Amino acid sequence: MNHEEYEKMFQLEENYWWFRGRRAIVFMMFEKYANQLGRPLRILDLGCGTGKCLTELTARGHEVIGADFSAEALSFTRRRGAQMLLRADATSLPLADNSFDVVIALDIMEHVEKDGEMAAEMLRVLRPGGIAIVNVPAHPFLWSDHDVALHHFRRYTPSTFRAVIDQAGFDLMRFTYSIGLLFIPAVVYRMGGNLRNRLVHGGEPSSHVIQTGGFLNTLFYRTVCLEGKFMRRFNLPLGLSLLAVARKQ
Repeated sequence: MNHEEYEKMFQLEENYWWFRGRRAIVFMMFEKYANQLGRPLRILDLGCGTGKCLTELTARGHEVIGADFSAEALSFTRRRGAQMLLRADATSLPLADNSFDVVIALDIMEHVEKDGEMAAEMLRVLRPGGIAIVNVPAHPFLWSDHDVALHHFRRYTPSTFRAVIDQAGFDLMRFTYSIGLLFIPAVVYRMGGNLRNRLVHGGEPSSHVIQTGGFLNTLFYRTVCLEGKFMRRFNLPLGLSLLAVARKQ
């Protein structure tokens, strides 16, 4: 991603409904499936971006190492106070076999050309019984300037995402859509994003941020959190993202 996109992520990651809501869902899944592994846990935040998820997990008492291919992303993460950071290619991690209890990869697999190699590396560094929590963007028909600006290689269907997880050798524990209740308004907004970028940014691809005031931002966040509570027990039939929780046997 370019500097403007990292800067935007760094500024929005703290409070913007999408980032807060995604973290809320992931942490609910984390508590449900990782508690059985004991505490504190050794966690790899793969593709840690600008670091908000990493610092929140660290604040919960876990040992968290952040890895990202981008030196600029890691510099933003350091601004949050993180220290245990590693610049690395997700398909060739300079980490020992069987060295982590949990690997978290949030919206990173779509940035990796050889996503199967990334999944295999995640499996390799996990200890037996360890889990991976992986989130990816769904629906190829939603491909837009947003994906171009963020340097995505693809958006996933359930079958293509599941195939990557299965072929790596994981035991799939949960597989569901997420961000479902806001699916229709987000799709409408996304479909108009290309036109807005041409008018506002002169045709230069830019990520699509649904502009929200304080009230709407809070409403959207609470909607996603409500969805997360439902997802503790049930899978969603539709959503903007796909979420997998998978275990190394």
